[in-house]
This record gives sequence, C-alpha cells and structure tokens, in this order.
Amino acid sequence: GNVLHNRAFALDADAALGAGWTAVLGVERLDQSTENLTYLRTRRETDVLRAGVHHDAAWGSVQANLRRDKTSDFGGATSALLGGTWRLAPAWSAIASVANSFTPPTLDFLFFDCSPFGFACNNPNLRPEKSRNADLALQWADAGSLVRATAFTARYRDKIASDANFVPQNLARLKNRGLEVAARTQLGAWALAGELTLQNMVDADTGARALRRPRQQFALRAYHDAGPLGTGVALRSIGARPDFGNVMLPSYTLVDLSTGFDTSTF
Repeated sequence: GNVLHNRAFALDADAALGAGWTAVLGVERLDQSTENLTYLRTRRETDVLRAGVHHDAAWGSVQANLRRDKTSDFGGATSALLGGTWRLAPAWSAIASVANSFTPPTLDFLFFDCSPFGFACNNPNLRPEKSRNADLALQWADAGSLVRATAFTARYRDKIASDANFVPQNLARLKNRGLEVAARTQLGAWALAGELTLQNMVDADTGARALRRPRQQFALRAYHDAGPLGTGVALRSIGARPDFGNVMLPSYTLVDLSTGFDTSTF
C-alpha cells in the first residue's frame, strides 16, 4: 500500500541575552520512506537548522528568524522572517512581518501510484514552491476578546496546483493580495470565533484570475462548555471560483456539529 513512514528528531535551545533579548537555536531531522516499489524514489531525508532572536520591550517586540533546509532530493534553501509588534495603547497593537518560504512537493505528489484506478495523479517533475509574503495587522485585545484585521500580500513561484485532470503541476508565478478579519470572544460558557478572508489571487504575468481560488471565505464557530458535556457548531462558506473550461464553480457552505463528553469527571 501507499504507506509513508515519518521519523522525526528535533532539538531546541534558548538563551537569555539580557535587556529583553532571547536567542533560539534548533535542529531537526526528518526521514521519510515508503515500501511502495512504484515510487521512483522511496526515501527523503530533510535536515533543518533554525536560529533566531526575540526582543521584548515596553513598546512591543521584534523577532528575526533564519532557517536552512537541506533535502536529499532538492538540495538546500534558506528562508527568513522579520516581524514586530508595536503597542499603540493598552489594548491596541500594530503587527507587521515579512518572510519567504521554501516547500518541497510531498512524496505522494511526486510518486503516488494511481494506476490501479486507471489514471495518473502524480508528477515526478515537480519543483519546490517558493514564496515571499508580507502582512500588516491592527489588533484590539483584552483578557477575553480579540479582533484583528490583517492586510497581506504574497508572491509565489512554482506553486503546486492540480490541472484539469487533477495531476499536480507547477504554476509559474502567482500573486495574492487581500484582507483577513478575525475575532474571538468568551461569553460565559460560550467560546465564539469567526474569520473573513477577501483575496484576489492572479497570474503575475497575465493578471488572469487563479483557478479554483475563491475571493471570499467565511467561517463561524461556537462552542459551549457545560462541564463534562461540550457541544459545538461550525459554519464555513467558500465563494464561487473559476475552473478549467470557463466553468464557474458555485459557492457552498458546510455546517459541522460536534459534541464531547469528559468521562474523567466520574
């Protein structure tokens, strides 16, 4: 079968440098393998080295992180993040960050064997995704509630997406801009949360709207904690999005109900 084995090791250390400064250092090792003989490569080793500094002060905080990934099949890549928070008032903050990322395709995207089903669903020629991201947020928060509005922009190279036959392919260049609004609060035994995302992902060269990417997404969640019994409801709405063949996929809404019972109270 298509069973993927993951064996991970991670080690982290941090040190206080004084005057509100903290340094962090981490190493990771991830070994992935499969016994599926149809895979062209059945193993991947990933080594990660992470380093960063964080500073807390009365005016806010700042952080800088650096990461080096080295994979056995795609070589090495460096990514970084620089971010900061500024306290404008006791409950108000401004938050900003810039970052880039490197994401190799999964072994399943590369080699998953769909031949028993009569079609192809892998692409051994995939390249890693790369992106550059920036965001700026304004946040209000107190002990039990939070409201945050975030403007974001992102540029992608070789983003992985399924083609008309649901075979993963690299898309040359995409860009995305948008606004995300998130809120949460606690009202007695009720925990309430919601998110709204407005975005416009397009081809960076032609300006054409990216396929299968909605411009609007909306979610609401409510959870009631009544001691041993907890119940929740979640609503998620996805806007219309274009597909291959000039088809417009309609919007849809999902509603989830959940309940849980804590037997440890007995």
